[in-house]
Amino acid sequence: MPVFEADYDDFTLTLFNLNYGIDYEIEMINSQNDTQGDTQEDDIQKRIVSMIKRDARISTADMANQLGISISTVKRRIKTMPHISYVGRGYSGHWEIKE
Repeated sequence: MPVFEADYDDFTLTLFNLNYGIDYEIEMINSQNDTQGDTQEDDIQKRIVSMIKRDARISTADMANQLGISISTVKRRIKTMPHISYVGRGYSGHWEIKE
């Protein structure tokens, strides 16, 4: 049975080898959802915080370029981090990290 996953900028199709059976399929789905997504998300968030600490005026486009992900993904990840906010507007603004 194929597994389709999509978010705003990615689409993933997983095809399992049917020689292993349904138990293997379920085990693989659960292990992917539990470890890979959380680890990648935590790593990206830590790298975003690090970039903001180095340069409070860094743009989301520059972050996306350095991380190798889309601008919308950077914005979506920042929205999940309540301790980070953008103060000001456009080029005159800057990022703040509330500790």
